Amino acid sequence: VVEMNTAEALTVGFVSTLVQCLPRRQQKANVVQIAFSCGTITLAVAAARMIYASSAVTGLVPSPYLRLAIAAAGYFMANTIPIAIVIGLTEAANVLRTWIEMLQLSFPYVVASAGVAAVSLTVTQEIGWQAPLAVLPIMAGIFLSYRRYFAVAAATQGARMEIQARGRITAGAHV
Repeated sequence: VVEMNTAEALTVGFVSTLVQCLPRRQQKANVVQIAFSCGTITLAVAAARMIYASSAVTGLVPSPYLRLAIAAAGYFMANTIPIAIVIGLTEAANVLRTWIEMLQLSFPYVVASAGVAAVSLTVTQEIGWQAPLAVLPIMAGIFLSYRRYFAVAAATQGARMEIQARGRITAGAHV
């Protein structure tokens, strides 16, 4: 959003999301889910880019770092609100509660990402285009950390559900 023009930012967002959504191993592709994910990320990137590069916003907020923070907030809202709405509709869940849970889980990641982008913005002015390349390992580390956390959380949740199911089966056998 900061270093690229709109078309480049949209392309990077779309392609990276598409690759991330591709099925692994023997999974079957869910075309609707892939289309929704790619559309949502495209909307979020477009919103962030529009906020960051808008002449109206630039006139009100001349600091590129503050505009970056506002753009990150816009990205987060445009990315999470449609997802919370779809989850609310498909799982009969409270949309606001779902969104708040998403906020709690992903807020540190968004803040870290915006922080790395701000560092990149600063360093790019000093050393050039290599700065975003240099922070890529940091972002990959944050992503892998989150992925590991959620894998462990899912495994723990699965084990907890299995124990509860066994408990119900055992309780039913004693009745």
